[in-house]
Amino acid sequence: MGKRKTNPEDDVALLSTGDVNALEYGGGLLYYQPEYDEFLWVFWDGPDDDDEEVLEDYTYRVYMFRYSPEEDLFDGPLSWAKDELESIASTVGMTEEELRKLGRAPPLEKWHAAEVVRSHWGPDNLDHDPFEQSHAEMKKRYDDDLDKVAQRSFDEAKKVYERARKDRDGNPTKATRQLKNKLLR
Repeated sequence: MGKRKTNPEDDVALLSTGDVNALEYGGGLLYYQPEYDEFLWVFWDGPDDDDEEVLEDYTYRVYMFRYSPEEDLFDGPLSWAKDELESIASTVGMTEEELRKLGRAPPLEKWHAAEVVRSHWGPDNLDHDPFEQSHAEMKKRYDDDLDKVAQRSFDEAKKVYERARKDRDGNPTKATRQLKNKLLR
């Protein structure tokens, strides 16, 4: 699946992951990308400090992990970790079978498998090319999405995803329309 640019206006924010104050203490967002029919988990570590001066100077390392709704993560983007599942699972007190089930879970739950692998191997093993952003850039890019999903329940997120996926074929995204227009010229 490789790196792709995100289309903030087309990406559908579903869930907040991590701490309630994601920019201060670390966290992320789970998006559905209709254009690619993929999920994108964007995550970062925070400064563990809500002091405004610390935040203003903090540079975030932002990671991305993509997966398709149908794939088993341990046969797809996490296949490199397949031989170490017992060790990885024990990092968070799980069994190997519980971790395997997370890799095959419904789409909105699969990111948890990646989070367990991240806990064991570190985030650079999920994304070898993270990018850096200042606190101001993070607020500009992610604050609205974090606010949008802050009070959203899992069931509400599931409905948002199902609606976005249903609309995918009948209502192309702006990026898809632009691409089609370029190809038709």
